[in-house]
Amino acid sequence: MVLVSSFGFTLLGSIGVGIAVGYVADRYLHIAPWGLIGFGLFGAFSGFYSLYKQVLAYLGEPLKQTKEKT
Repeated sequence: MVLVSSFGFTLLGSIGVGIAVGYVADRYLHIAPWGLIGFGLFGAFSGFYSLYKQVLAYLGEPLKQTKEKT
């Protein structure tokens, strides 16, 4: 259960940071809504990529253990 919740926090955290940076960029660079859209998409992409790497690491760990036993 802890592993699944860490997946969710990773994804939401990445998207949240992207949106926050986009909001600040829009506010100070006066490029609304492009900063929010661009950094939000970047945050989503980085969150899904991080999630993908976490899942691969989780699934690869049991495979390594079974290979070592044989």
